[in-house]
Amino acid sequence: MTPARPDRQATRRLAELLASEEGTLVLAQLQRLGLAGAPPLPPGPPRLGVWEPDGAGGFARNAAYAAEWRFWADVERIPPKRGPRVVLLGESVTRGYFYDPAFTPAGALGAMLGVEVVDLARSDLTARELGSVLDAAPALDADALVLFAGNNWHNVLYSLADLGRLAEAARRGDWAEARRVVLDDIVVPQCRDVLARLAARAGGRPVVVVVPEFNLADWRSEPGVLAPVLPLARNVPWMLARGDAERALATGDPELARKRAAEMLALDGGAGAIAHELTGRALAALGRPHEARAAFEAARDATFGLMIPLSPRCPAAVQEALRAGAAAHGFALVDLPRLFEAEMAGAPPDRRLFLDYCHLTVRGIELAMGAVAGWLAPALRLPAPRALPSPPLAPETEATAHVLAAIHTAHHGQPAEMLKYHLNRAVALSPSARDLLARYLEVDAADAPPWTSAAFERLCASPLVRRYLAPDDPRVMDRLADAALVAAMREVLGDAAPHASPGASAEIDLLAARHRARTFRERTGYSLGAARAYHRALDVTSSFFFRLDAPRAMALRLTCRLPGAGRSTAEVAVLVNGEAVTRVEVGATWQTFELTLAAERFRTGPNEIRLEWPLIAPPWARMLEDAARRLERAAYPEVLAAYGEISACVLRTPRAAPARSRTS
Repeated sequence: MTPARPDRQATRRLAELLASEEGTLVLAQLQRLGLAGAPPLPPGPPRLGVWEPDGAGGFARNAAYAAEWRFWADVERIPPKRGPRVVLLGESVTRGYFYDPAFTPAGALGAMLGVEVVDLARSDLTARELGSVLDAAPALDADALVLFAGNNWHNVLYSLADLGRLAEAARRGDWAEARRVVLDDIVVPQCRDVLARLAARAGGRPVVVVVPEFNLADWRSEPGVLAPVLPLARNVPWMLARGDAERALATGDPELARKRAAEMLALDGGAGAIAHELTGRALAALGRPHEARAAFEAARDATFGLMIPLSPRCPAAVQEALRAGAAAHGFALVDLPRLFEAEMAGAPPDRRLFLDYCHLTVRGIELAMGAVAGWLAPALRLPAPRALPSPPLAPETEATAHVLAAIHTAHHGQPAEMLKYHLNRAVALSPSARDLLARYLEVDAADAPPWTSAAFERLCASPLVRRYLAPDDPRVMDRLADAALVAAMREVLGDAAPHASPGASAEIDLLAARHRARTFRERTGYSLGAARAYHRALDVTSSFFFRLDAPRAMALRLTCRLPGAGRSTAEVAVLVNGEAVTRVEVGATWQTFELTLAAERFRTGPNEIRLEWPLIAPPWARMLEDAARRLERAAYPEVLAAYGEISACVLRTPRAAPARSRTS
């Protein structure tokens, strides 16, 4: 046998070393060092979002970027400049989300000033992407620039030093420190860089910076976004205090709720949004609105930088950086938190100004753009700004926006009261809203993908709906468990609601998004890392929704485990439509249970199976170390604690012989 060449031996040995856990970490460090020294990529062809120079002094929309068109202004061509021109840059708030393309901030500003406003707002725009738009903006020869952004700036790149500090914070379970690293060392400097770049591209032209605001009073934390993994098994007392606080609010004892929320804050170090949120609700009930506002602001900011998915928002640190940067560069400032505080007479802003978490109502847009116009008119020597017509858009258009807001807020796990508010507002504005609700219910009842149905085609006849629910939007490819939204729509429509297909599948995979995920983020999991092959229950209950054509006995195959059980076992309760039917003894290893559920437990139409997990502390030491190691490998960690895990949950018509429980 020919002996192996020395270089092959060395290569094999190196591969063996790098295949180990420690070797993986070393390789990650080497890769990052190599990337840090890599030469920059050559610039691509000059373009302004989805528009490219047309050779005639303007910019034309390029079909090569057709997949992106729905994120930008619905404008085929930006013509050469012919008079005073303002360029508006920003994100989905600046797009006029839910109203776009019928009514937008750019359109409102243009009508107020009587000049051309070029709309360069893009939905989902990050700070990095904003830089390329700023670089191209001078080609438009604007007389003034307006920047209305900051809600998407949690999308950041981490340096080697950042990852090291985040890893050490994770090892200690100090998630508040991890947030400070992200905010103070990454996001705020990024904000300063954006404003410096804006100043350089403005070339001395007037600039207005708009500071975003959040729906402080109405918005609630999404289901599953509870406390991060806490050291010393503190998740258990945290969960107990949370239950006490929620019950105290429900039974009219806000002072007890405030005390229990204070216990939660002491346990999580302020890194759990719900503790701040419960504090704000308690303080509001106690008649202390200014303190409530501060608590709601803390709730908004608590999960920012925690490396979990979250709805767009602009935290206080970014708001302050925008204010300071505007002052440093001599920009005009429109401060929405202060403007809206005056509008609300000191109370936290709510649904009167916001359709969801950060997207503005017509009134919110009027206030924001009116303040911008008030700065620009004298700066550009224009007449005083004009008032918008009253109302500024057709009732059926505003009704459609409220229907879309109801759908969107449902898919962010908001309370039924908020969904009903938008739906009732919609049908009060225009009878056309009832048809939209009926079409949505038809789409929801069908087994086929939404975009294949005629009802979906009729639903998307509205340009507003088409922008939000277009078939190329991946959020609508896997349908969600819309039980709360469907119930709210049916309640609003009453007898006019279309008949729902009761459903008759012989086998139902309850882990499919259609039956399990109430929100966008429940569908993929509350982690920024790769999706797991099983479901993590981030609360002590897991609910699954499905429809049956008639009550009948069903067999449930459940494969699950308790991540914190160690060598012990504990009972998991199984409930059907709110009634306990059985309990299964579960441990830390995967077990499969075959359960036969009696026909009388079910009903024709909608049904729910719920699992109630025991409150066991997660394996916090192992999870914190794993989070640190993931960060050292430049991978996102699991931040939130899980109380149960499920790899299979299938409901089917039972076989003739009764099944037995078995362990796998």
